[in-house]
Formats: sequence, C-alpha cells, structure tokens
Amino acid sequence: MTHEYTTKQVADALGVPKRTVLSWLRNGLLREPRCAPQGGVKKFRWWSEADVLRAAALAVRLRDKKKKKETT
Repeated sequence: MTHEYTTKQVADALGVPKRTVLSWLRNGLLREPRCAPQGGVKKFRWWSEADVLRAAALAVRLRDKKKKKETT
C-alpha cells in the first residue's frame, strides 16, 4: 500500500510554505496530484511518493538557480 500526503505535508517536507507549492502548481511547474473530495465539501490533493519526489527535485533546481543568481 502506498502512502499519500497532503499538500501541507509535502510543503513541510520540502521546507517551503504551502503557498509556494500551490504557486508551483498554478504556474505549471508541477503536475497536479490526485484530487479527491473529502467530507463532500472540499477537494484535497493527495500526493503520491512519486509526486513528492518530483516536487523535491523541483525545489532543489529552484534553490540551485537562486544560489547561482545570487553569486553572479
């Protein structure tokens, strides 16, 4: 059985605010994870381990790009 994570859990694991992860989704930098209704009212994003790994790779690329820009 695979474990799924909330957007908040993913953001915490990456060390970024939740709004940053949501921004990446809005701007097309990350593919939308599986969405499912929770409690019949809200839709929740459920991140698979593969989704989390893609987000982590993006976070590393963006941090490296920021560091490189700061040193030039």
